[in-house]
Amino acid sequence: MIDNLEKRIIKLEKENKQLFHIVNEISYDLFKAQEKLEHLEGNLDYFQGEIEQLFD
Repeated sequence: MIDNLEKRIIKLEKENKQLFHIVNEISYDLFKAQEKLEHLEGNLDYFQGEIEQLFD
């Protein structure tokens, strides 16, 4: 019975590490997406300003 519990604990620890890795990858991807979004928002603001100047 102890052996089964130890095997289960080892399996759960391995799964936990895998999930932690997946969460870290998702967090990094979200961070990079946020950076790109901020860059695109900056570009949008710039071009909106340029367009407004054309019509002034």
